[in-house]
Amino acid sequence: MIWDFICKHKVVIISILTLLLIKIVWVKWSCRDNGSLEKEQSELLQRRNYLVGKIVVEPQQLLDEMPSGIGLQFQGEWALYSCSMLTEALSNMAEIYPETKEDAIRKIDSLIQIVKSPVNNVKLLSLPIEVNPFAFSF
Repeated sequence: MIWDFICKHKVVIISILTLLLIKIVWVKWSCRDNGSLEKEQSELLQRRNYLVGKIVVEPQQLLDEMPSGIGLQFQGEWALYSCSMLTEALSNMAEIYPETKEDAIRKIDSLIQIVKSPVNNVKLLSLPIEVNPFAFSF
């Protein structure tokens, strides 16, 4: 009975087994250079430090870092987006690596101060923000 099923569907079974074998080889090949968790953490911290160096600066300097193709109209929006995405990244890293929590809280507070500060008499964010950096639950 099972033999009859295999004989009738041998093309399908061979196709599925072939695709499965290809997938196994593909995943093995893709994962060969992944490295260790320590290497991953080191790379993430390097990326974080690069972004912090570019974004956690004086507000005018942050606006000066803006890509020229965006135009003056979107300076504040670009800065807000950059600050908010870095804040999200810092909080996510603090969840994964709890030893970075205190540093993340300080950097997030700095980002909030950047967003609240006026640049050329124009605030990046005109809404009042009252955030307790110690209220974050990681």
